[in-house]
Amino acid sequence: MLIKMDFINKIHNIFNKIDYITNDIPSVDIFLNKVGIYISYTNDLYDSAEIISLASYCILKWKRIELIFKRHIDVWKKIIWIKNINNKIRRNDIIFASNGLTKNVNDIYLFNYNNEIFKIFFSRNKIRLNKDSNLELSYSVNTPDIVKIYYKNKKLVSLMLTDDYKLLLTDNNSPFEIDIRNNFENIFYKDYYDSIKNGESFNTSNRIAIIEFTSLNNDSYYGIAKNTFLKEISEYEKELLLLFSIANLKLYQLLEIKMKEEINEIEEELEFSLIEEYLDEEDDD
Repeated sequence: MLIKMDFINKIHNIFNKIDYITNDIPSVDIFLNKVGIYISYTNDLYDSAEIISLASYCILKWKRIELIFKRHIDVWKKIIWIKNINNKIRRNDIIFASNGLTKNVNDIYLFNYNNEIFKIFFSRNKIRLNKDSNLELSYSVNTPDIVKIYYKNKKLVSLMLTDDYKLLLTDNNSPFEIDIRNNFENIFYKDYYDSIKNGESFNTSNRIAIIEFTSLNNDSYYGIAKNTFLKEISEYEKELLLLFSIANLKLYQLLEIKMKEEINEIEEELEFSLIEEYLDEEDDD
């Protein structure tokens, strides 16, 4: 396999960016840990999205990366490492969630969750932060416009996307409500939200959290969500809000699947109609 200099430079730049400085055959685990540390300090949604995209590229090309160290280590060693100056502070109130790291959409990772990178538990279209959690997000490809969250097997809330692709809570027995402002999902306690009369403005100081979301590489199949917790809340409430952000990832992914299926159906119908027209013309002849 031919390894070009452009590829070596690109990988070196990515490793440099996340501060993985090595001349030995790299470890995927150490690489992911470095990615997690970088994201835990960046605090920025779009910078984190860029790193996730670069990291997923590396994981996809990992065997080629190993060949750099086996066949071209002399070239690698000649490239100068540039020292990163990081003036940012790790914030424990910000947690990121993404399904774009491994290109397996069922692999959803939390970044800066208890100061580490954390892979959530997935089994048969059900998502939990860990295997023993009482909170569970459930979805089906047959109903791609809605996901549901259960607490101890009892439905707590349903989540769906509005026509303008904003998260909406329905059948809501959770303690929270969402208000969409400036593309932010502002989270309030439902009691406060319900107390606001029509025409009145929400007091932003009463927000519990903010959820932001963006797709990766303009592909809504993969995305990243940023959770900023503005108040001290219980672990149950934090876990529930993290599932809200993961619902963004799954709903956009399911929507993408649905749209691709509809496009395929249209293309098949068009192809069939063209064949029919051709056969009709043959009969006329």
